[in-house]
Amino acid sequence: MTRHTLLWSVTLRIKEMPEKKKAMTGCKRRGLAINKPRRIRKGEPGYGKKKFVVCAKEGSKHRIIRFGDAKMTIKKSDPARRRSFRARHKCDQKKSKLSAGYWSCKKW
Repeated sequence: MTRHTLLWSVTLRIKEMPEKKKAMTGCKRRGLAINKPRRIRKGEPGYGKKKFVVCAKEGSKHRIIRFGDAKMTIKKSDPARRRSFRARHKCDQKKSKLSAGYWSCKKW
């Protein structure tokens, strides 16, 4: 098989892949469920910088979002801290699932 023939067959296989499968490869490859945040594991991109990762889907758009400070503890059991966080971050205005602020507010 010549190099040209091999490249042609690889190109044909890529074009035959369904559109739905192309869109899902990023989330599935990382082992992420759609719209379900989880902690970032050691060795993954963002480890030590961010605390959580989620594969967000809104309509037909997908985005991998990393959020939360890795060095801070979450103290949401204290009602005063909870109210203060939600007011400071304007959580009542965060509506798009494709933003880190939405997921941070949802955790709180």
